[in-house]
Amino acid sequence: MKRDAKKTWTVMITVFAMVVTLCLPAASPAQESTGSIEGVVSDPSGAVVAGATVTITSKKTGRSLTTTTTGAGVFIMRAIQPGEYEVKVEASGFKTGVRQVTVQVGAASIGDVSLEVGSPTEVVTVQAESSLQVNTVENKVYDVINQRQIENLPLNGRNFLDLAQLSPGVQIVDGGNFDPTKNQFTGISVGGRSGRVTRIQVDGIDISDETVGTTTQNISQDALQEFQLSQSSLDPSTSLTSSGAVNIVTRSGGNDIHGSAFFFYRDEEVAAVPVTFTGIESIDQQLKSAEFDREQGGFSVGGPFIKDKLFWFVNFEKS
Repeated sequence: MKRDAKKTWTVMITVFAMVVTLCLPAASPAQESTGSIEGVVSDPSGAVVAGATVTITSKKTGRSLTTTTTGAGVFIMRAIQPGEYEVKVEASGFKTGVRQVTVQVGAASIGDVSLEVGSPTEVVTVQAESSLQVNTVENKVYDVINQRQIENLPLNGRNFLDLAQLSPGVQIVDGGNFDPTKNQFTGISVGGRSGRVTRIQVDGIDISDETVGTTTQNISQDALQEFQLSQSSLDPSTSLTSSGAVNIVTRSGGNDIHGSAFFFYRDEEVAAVPVTFTGIESIDQQLKSAEFDREQGGFSVGGPFIKDKLFWFVNFEKS
C-alpha cells in the first residue's frame, strides 16, 4: 500500500508540474526583458584579435557565459539579465584583459577590450568608464532608471509608473480620463500622445490593458530592478506600438542575502487642505471633512538557495 501511495503522489506531482509548465506564457524574442554586451577585441596597434576567449561573469550570481571573437574580433552575448558583469578576454600572446560592464534592460552595452602583449597569466583591468558615454551600438531613444535610483526616489503613493515622468517629453495622466474603471490608475503620455496605448511590459510579459489602456497590474516599487522607457526607434523586443513603451525587469536573489523594510505614514496635518472662506463654521466643517490617513509598509529580501545556481526573492507591500 505504501508503494502505491508513493507512486500516486509521484504521478500527481508530475502531472501538476506539466500543467504549470504548459500554462506559463511562452518566451519569445518579441518580449525580451534582458540586455546584451557587444564589443571588439583589439591589440595595441588597433588590429582586431580573432579567436579570443571571452568570459562574462555576473557579480551578483556568479554565473559565467563564454564565447569567442569572430574573424573581425567581435563578440556578442545576448539575453543577459541586467546587472554588473566582469568581461574577461584571453588570447595567446596577450595579457588577460578584464573590463567591468553594466548591463541595462533592453539596451546593448559596449564591452570593447584592448589587449596588451605579454603572458596570459598577467591581468590588465580596464577602469570603469563614465555611464554618460555615447552609445554607438543602438539608435533608439530611451531612458533607464536603475535599482539605486528606484530605491531612493520618493514616489507619492508609490505608483511604479510615476517613474516614467523622469524622462523628458513624458507626462503622467489620470487613467480615469480613459475609463471610470481606471480611476487611481496611471497612464503614460509620450510626446503629447494620449497615453492610452503606451505598452507596459514586466519581465517580458505585456501587462497593458488592451481594452481601455494603462495597466492591468500594480507592482511594488521595491520589487523593481530597472525601469526603461523607450520613446522612438523601438526595436523588436517591444510589443507592437508607435507611442512609446515601458520595459520593466523585477529583482531576483543573489549569492548574498540582502533586504530592506519600510513604513510611510501621512495624514491631513502634513498635507495642504483646500478651504473656501465662507465663514468660521464652514471652515471647521471643511477641515473635519478633509481628514486623511495613509499608511504604507512592506519589505523585500533575497538570497541563495544554492550558491551560483538557485536563488530566491520575496517582496510584500501593504497600503
